[in-house]
Amino acid sequence: MDPFTLRLNFLPEGQEEETSRKLLEPFGPATILSFKRGFSMVQLENRAKCDAAIEALQGKDMGKGRLNISFADPNENMATLNIGGFKTEPTNDFIISLIQSSTTEKITPAGILLTKEKSGAPFALVDILGKHAKEVKAKAKEPGLFDTDGTTKLTVSDSKRKAVTVKPPPTSTPAQTPSPNQAPKESPKPQDTFDPTQFAAPGQLTDSFPPPMVNDQNTPEIMASHEKVLSEWGASVVTRFPPEPNGFLHIGHAKALFLDFGLALQAQQKATPNRPEGLTYLRFDDTNPKGETQEYIDAIIEATTGYLGYKPWKITYTSDYFDQLYDFAIRLIREGKAYVDHSTKAEIKQGRDERTESRYRNRTPEENQKLFLDMQKGVYAEGDCVLRLKMDMKHNNPNMRDAIIYRIMYLPHLRTGDKWCIYPTYDFSHCIIDSLEHVTHSMCTLEFEIRRDSYFWLLDALNLYKPIVWEMSRLNITHSVMSKRRVNALVKKGLVSGWDDPRLTTLAGLRRRGFTKEIMNSFVRRVGITRNENIIDYQLLEHCARLYLDQIARRKMAVLDPIRVEITNFEEGRTDEEKKRPFDLISAPDFPRNPTGPSRPMPFSPVVFIDRSDFQEVDSKNYYGLAPNKEVALKYGPNFVCDEFHKDAKGNVTLIRGHIDRKKSNKPKGNLTWVAQVTAEMDPENVIGVSPVPCEVHCYDHLFTTAEVDDTNWLNELNPSSHLVYPNAIVERSLVDVKREECFQFERVGFFCCDLHSTTKEQANSEANMKLIFNRTVSLREGEKKNL
Repeated sequence: MDPFTLRLNFLPEGQEEETSRKLLEPFGPATILSFKRGFSMVQLENRAKCDAAIEALQGKDMGKGRLNISFADPNENMATLNIGGFKTEPTNDFIISLIQSSTTEKITPAGILLTKEKSGAPFALVDILGKHAKEVKAKAKEPGLFDTDGTTKLTVSDSKRKAVTVKPPPTSTPAQTPSPNQAPKESPKPQDTFDPTQFAAPGQLTDSFPPPMVNDQNTPEIMASHEKVLSEWGASVVTRFPPEPNGFLHIGHAKALFLDFGLALQAQQKATPNRPEGLTYLRFDDTNPKGETQEYIDAIIEATTGYLGYKPWKITYTSDYFDQLYDFAIRLIREGKAYVDHSTKAEIKQGRDERTESRYRNRTPEENQKLFLDMQKGVYAEGDCVLRLKMDMKHNNPNMRDAIIYRIMYLPHLRTGDKWCIYPTYDFSHCIIDSLEHVTHSMCTLEFEIRRDSYFWLLDALNLYKPIVWEMSRLNITHSVMSKRRVNALVKKGLVSGWDDPRLTTLAGLRRRGFTKEIMNSFVRRVGITRNENIIDYQLLEHCARLYLDQIARRKMAVLDPIRVEITNFEEGRTDEEKKRPFDLISAPDFPRNPTGPSRPMPFSPVVFIDRSDFQEVDSKNYYGLAPNKEVALKYGPNFVCDEFHKDAKGNVTLIRGHIDRKKSNKPKGNLTWVAQVTAEMDPENVIGVSPVPCEVHCYDHLFTTAEVDDTNWLNELNPSSHLVYPNAIVERSLVDVKREECFQFERVGFFCCDLHSTTKEQANSEANMKLIFNRTVSLREGEKKNL
């Protein structure tokens, strides 16, 4: 292998050569050996420049993924395989396991696309290095691995097409105007079917997690001690979810939670089926009192346990171990493995960049211990000195160049108060506590992969148990930002209502939007737990929501922008018995596709309200709503014809009058939703109650107009139509007893949930003091007739 050649992955397609030159310009002349389909092979002058390029560029955000840069063979090439012969659509994880089982290096594909032939037969396109493609094709000729059921054999062939990020079945961009009345297009063929297991809690036996790994990196004595503890706990897998309490969780954390809790639960179910939970710590990494608040701790616990429904085995804090960590630091000092460094921050950075030792590195253990005690006593100011590990300043991995493990901070801690003025760093505390808590699988995202060397170096230095470490790709999603800095800027500038704004991809925002835990489970399952860096289309989340809510959300009537409609012949055709009450009761199904399912009574009276978007003063060919002298159907009720309409001084339609046909002699194309008016005087016996119920409706769309938000001018990409408010909306009477977070389909409008900020009847103790707020989770599919 040529040590001066680099492979750059996840470059912008079509700009590989230009981007490679621009990225590597600071490191001297670069020779582009080859490039195509998002990667390039580049040669630099010497090894030092290659090392510098890797250190500076690794993980750089390239839009559709983070740059992966590594040493490479200049003669290698990429290939795309077509794997077919499946009876049912395979999963990403199945394809990955297939490739890993077929290659000696257990590689992960660079890209996977699950798709179908015109005949409907599923197949997969897989991007891997050419040398690995040859291995897979050779393996496919052997019996066993590629025989799916003993009779069917998968086919493997070369393909000229390229694998790309998996996207959901095609759906529409959410409509901005609810209740549109354009002529519906032909309904698309179903792209997916409802599978309850897709929405179940993680840890199902069918869930795909990282392949089993053998922990063979510990001495027999250490491993025996560790296994004894696991035996006492009745566990084989112990995981942890370690958030910092300085911000709110986002959708990326949903993926991490799914893996951490799911892996432990699945292992527990296999070993002890009757035990209801796995062994997963919720551990707060509270090593930096700056910015850490109880509000964040409470919000993280609520998002983890209240929203997503996880049950931590234990809730712990890094600060629980501050005394032990301090003792470990003293031990390292005494053994000559750590030293106090009085270099400035700039000097430390320069030394690590140039791989030169600090002038304070060779202090004696006795001197270092005295200086560290002075640090702990508050003798020095912040920034005067730090405690560093004595590792390897010549190491190619910058994290191995004498990592800082303690710094001075004169800030009170949430849990320890003023006891400490020195605090451990993440690189010091994280691995030690993983060991002390007997974590078997320490899992994190790929940007932490570079910390593996220091993680294991420190545990070796202290002769502590070493867990298995595994990294996965971050979950990046289109039309959104997730960094604390950016979200905080949006909040401070008043561009969103807060960290729980339903347009954000924070877990608090997604919860208010109506993305239930079941929807989140399905979304993460479809994304998969892999090392492939990609950006997921927001439509996949919307697709999961529609698929789930279509099954469980009861149908209701809502009018977002109401116009009063008076029926002039209401009494016509009513029986004497019906005339005893000034309104009719109509049975409306909660799930129209299920004729034997539940239903609810809806009042129908001489006054109803329809949506403003359902009326036009002048009819048009493809308009299915109401117009003068035009007949439409009132959903679940009679047909209606507009005889006249009235407008106010501003030209707004305020009243429509017309007559009904209870016999429904005609079959008009338009089928309008409506809500009837029933006053207390009309219903003295409170048969149905006062209708309609007033509410406020919020329709949300993407916060950003672009799928991949720019790094510099990102505020210019905000969507001005991302939030539409209907303050005078009304809903049918049956929603008077709605509870927070309940989900519904407002027929012909979309899927909605009752906002957590609502004051429901339960909270208000009376209808008069209610303030109901409904948030649109997702619109209905474009062109699909949803029970019209």
